[in-house]
Amino acid sequence: MRIPLLLLAPLALAACSDNSGEPSDAAQSIAQNSPAPGARSDNEVAGVADAEGNRWFYKADTQTAIYGSSISDGVISMSCNLSLDEDAAVVFQWLSAAQEGAEQTVTMASGERTAGFTVTGTASALGPDAIWNGAMLPGDPALAFLAATDEPLTFSLGGESVTAPADEAIDRVVTACS
Repeated sequence: MRIPLLLLAPLALAACSDNSGEPSDAAQSIAQNSPAPGARSDNEVAGVADAEGNRWFYKADTQTAIYGSSISDGVISMSCNLSLDEDAAVVFQWLSAAQEGAEQTVTMASGERTAGFTVTGTASALGPDAIWNGAMLPGDPALAFLAATDEPLTFSLGGESVTAPADEAIDRVVTACS
């Protein structure tokens, strides 16, 4: 709904202008207070996009970092799970087709260092296929690896890999679970 409103802003400016061609004060106020294209709520923060347009998005209400072209088209997500009956864990999801119940290892590489953790194919409400889910518990070397890296990260799973910049969104998730 935001895009149609944005398209109307120039029309509102033109309609509200006086004969001099300058927009009225009221029209300028409407245009200045309209949301910008791609505007996010205070609950969402986006990082810098890579060459393919992918970036990290952070959702504060769910303590989730999502990497992809948009928050709804994420490829990888990490969130802090603070359940009452378990230790805090960074829950990792690779939104790629998986065989339900299958296990694989995600390898993370940054600079000369690597770390890995296990993911399992889990049925998903997001589509007909299962997706990959895993968790990094406090004390897990993979979690320490995420906390310490400030270089781009390459996540590898089977024949797929995704390279993402180190980002504050990852730090927020790791800190929330510490």
